[in-house]
Amino acid sequence: MGLTVVDLAVTLGVLAAGMATHRRWLGALAGAWLILTLRQGWLAVRACRMRRSPRGG
Repeated sequence: MGLTVVDLAVTLGVLAAGMATHRRWLGALAGAWLILTLRQGWLAVRACRMRRSPRGG
């Protein structure tokens, strides 16, 4: 019975650690996606402004 409890505790610990790592990885991926999306939006706005401005300055 004692080993079963230890096995269960170890299994739960491994699952919890895996879920925490997975959540961190997803958070990092979402953050990178957000930064790249905002950058692309900023570049598009900047390009649009440059197209509308007179070429002579």
